[in-house]
Amino acid sequence: MENTANSVQTVVQLRWKKDYEAAVSYFKEAVVPLMTASQIAMHPELVMAVSDSLKELNKQTEALLFVIRWLKLDPENIRNHKLLINLAWLGHAFLKTNQGLSQQIIDWIFKLLKQLNNYEHEKQLFGMLYFGLIKALKKYEQQPWPNISMLLEQFDDQCFNEEVNQINFNKDGKVRSAELASDLEKYTMHKIKHLYALGQYEACIALSKEALGRHKKFHHGNQAWITRYMALAYQQNAQFDAALHFLNQALYERKEWFIMYEMALIYYKTKASDNAIEMAIKAFAEGGYSPYKTALFAVLSDWMTAKGDHMLAKKFAQLACLCRRESGWNVPQALLQKAGECIDTKETDANQIYKRLLADLAPLLPDDKKKIWYGSGMITRILHEGENGDGFITDENQQSIYFRMAQSKLALEEVRCGKYVGFKAITEKRKGKNTHRALKIFAQTK
Repeated sequence: MENTANSVQTVVQLRWKKDYEAAVSYFKEAVVPLMTASQIAMHPELVMAVSDSLKELNKQTEALLFVIRWLKLDPENIRNHKLLINLAWLGHAFLKTNQGLSQQIIDWIFKLLKQLNNYEHEKQLFGMLYFGLIKALKKYEQQPWPNISMLLEQFDDQCFNEEVNQINFNKDGKVRSAELASDLEKYTMHKIKHLYALGQYEACIALSKEALGRHKKFHHGNQAWITRYMALAYQQNAQFDAALHFLNQALYERKEWFIMYEMALIYYKTKASDNAIEMAIKAFAEGGYSPYKTALFAVLSDWMTAKGDHMLAKKFAQLACLCRRESGWNVPQALLQKAGECIDTKETDANQIYKRLLADLAPLLPDDKKKIWYGSGMITRILHEGENGDGFITDENQQSIYFRMAQSKLALEEVRCGKYVGFKAITEKRKGKNTHRALKIFAQTK
């Protein structure tokens, strides 16, 4: 017994001296031959010393399997508070590695969370482990997400901390601070999204209303996202007026193209085709080109066909085809047929086609979007050299566009007279005249 006690103490001391390799080696060579797994499990300080040492050696998976499969420690039977906390940190460290998640480990961490939830003062650690498991499960399982459903159903809002945390970070040489969402706010967002994904629309609407009334302050635009999910749930219930009302609220808070697109789809479904096309074109222009707009491009092709504008319809279809190809996605045969041959077949850049379509749509765009446009031309004048310098571009229509070096995506030495560039510009009124200013300049081949 004395030899056993000395061996246990030696492992613990090696761990506290941060000699992790020696602690693990000594445990395997001197302790394992003397003690069974059940006997080792009766020594919390030894379990913590070994698991900590493995964790510090970046062997988080080995450490967790040592506890779960070899020692067979059941969280429901753990009464030692220090050991429980230690295992919670181990579980959190394991989840951050994104390795080796299995149903056995998921079930074990779930039990650990239930036990940890009994300690009111450990809410912060509970939240870290809970959301770490949620994040890992999103990569591990697919719909209908049985484990995520279990996590969201078995724990309610009483389990989570309402306090917000502040972090400090450096930006532009200055220390700044930002406020993070509380665990309760994060849990609420997860629950609302999950209810919507499961098709539980009434529950999604009810929880969204409750959250908007309860939380005094939201972070990361969560108020807009809650409003959006509530609107989409109303849409699924065919309550289109309510859906449009709340999508409009979300759009006021977050000017995102996909919210405009969702509104356009509702307009079209309710036979308001002119409103649908107007909103879809706003969505098309908002935020520039993105492969995630592929469905929007295809829908605009269909709507333009119904309107009788077959040339624009084909251009939208070709953009959708090229966008899907560039992203490595399958291109439906029906979409290929709609694309036809309306645009130069040598054109292979979806972004360039997008810019051309933006010019075609200029008369249909709202006033604020008419002012921003894309073009290309030659740098014809440098006013001042260096990082804070400026100059002028002459575009293909012989318009003069002012630019500053700070707007350039090119290396400083590349910005010179005679260089052909692409640009994004804004047209502004100054002293009664239209002036053009580059918001961005970038590489362009003639």
